[in-house]
Amino acid sequence: MRDAVSGLGYIADAFVPEALVLALTGLDGDGLSRLVEQAGRQSVLRWQPEPPGIIIHALIAGVIAATNDKAAFAGAVERAHVRLVSINQNDPVALRSEIAHLRALRQRAVAAWGEDDERALQFTISLGVAMSTLGRYDEALSLDEETLRIRERVLGPEHPDTLRARNNLAVDYRRVGRYEQALALDEETLCIMERVLGPEHSDTLKSRNGLANAYAYVDRHDEALALHEGTLRIMERVLGLEHPDTLVSRNNLASDYTNLGRHDEALALDEETLAIRERGLGPEHPDTLRARNNLAISYRQAGRNDEALALDKTTLRIRERVLGPEHPNTLISRNNLAISYTNLGRHDEALALNEETLRIRERVLGPEHPDTLSSRNNLANDYSNLGRHDEALALNEETLRIRERVLGPEHPDTLSSRNNVAAARRTPSGGGTDDPPPTVSL
Repeated sequence: MRDAVSGLGYIADAFVPEALVLALTGLDGDGLSRLVEQAGRQSVLRWQPEPPGIIIHALIAGVIAATNDKAAFAGAVERAHVRLVSINQNDPVALRSEIAHLRALRQRAVAAWGEDDERALQFTISLGVAMSTLGRYDEALSLDEETLRIRERVLGPEHPDTLRARNNLAVDYRRVGRYEQALALDEETLCIMERVLGPEHSDTLKSRNGLANAYAYVDRHDEALALHEGTLRIMERVLGLEHPDTLVSRNNLASDYTNLGRHDEALALDEETLAIRERGLGPEHPDTLRARNNLAISYRQAGRNDEALALDKTTLRIRERVLGPEHPNTLISRNNLAISYTNLGRHDEALALNEETLRIRERVLGPEHPDTLSSRNNLANDYSNLGRHDEALALNEETLRIRERVLGPEHPDTLSSRNNVAAARRTPSGGGTDDPPPTVSL
């Protein structure tokens, strides 16, 4: 029993879900049952049947940690990191329930080995991804800033790992609405990559795409278009027409065409990309589903709402079967289908879909996740469309309060909510909010 419980000495003082217990102990279900029975008799831990997991007193955990050797600690950190990577982007429910323990293990690794230790740093990087998945963008930003600082000091400012850390940080800046800082970082990073890695290196090409996206965020669409067009030409020559990165670049270029009102060109590019994905990967591959979703967006932007609706229905049906009804990408498909219903004036169907999506997101992602707040905004829009203006105003006001607290008063989503509240107060009997529900390209 002693070896099995060694990994439980470093967790937070909180309930430990069964899946994390299995990961930290390395046991299977039968082994865990025997451990719980034996440890329970010795009052080391207590089993909780619903939700399944264990409760272990902080003093007991402290004794376990104090009597472990270095190998036991290293093994616990390694198993915890493997668990974190396995749930990082595809299992937000597990991530939410386990994040306190995973944070505690990362903090112990940094304290024991130092922040420069590669094992600790890889844990820090993965935890940053986890915070982004959970919508805790400020915490992700802080962790990625720490990673970049360490990479620059240990490896130097032009090492490939340092440059990747710079790219990750630029993404964080965009997520918290600091678009100019993201743009400046992307421009500087691309200059370094072109000089150090060369203009056709795969990381350089990804950096070009990142900078072009940064231009689009600040409405510099002509610059975004020029950079995306140049990047796509290089990728097609260097990587091939059907390479995954080339197809992502095609999608980026289609978005530029849409932003500039060149809908026919966007449609042609998205239709061709979907055909390539279906031929190479099959109709149910995640990348094919993304391509189908992107084509539906282009149809909507071009006013071809019936075709967008048909694609949205197909994508949602496949994602529910392949990914499950509560997967984040499935929820995005539900959101997009609701938008298609709204565009066709089928407001009751949009309302029913958005109400259910909000309930699921509150349970899966949490009530303050940015995607949950977007669902609240979408639902308020439905209320307005159906003439239920008091409900729309109340929901918009509550969403604004949460966004101000979670995202800050100057975040673009907060400003959008403030506009929605002002519009609802101005026109209590007039339709809609200032911002329509967003269509997510995923």
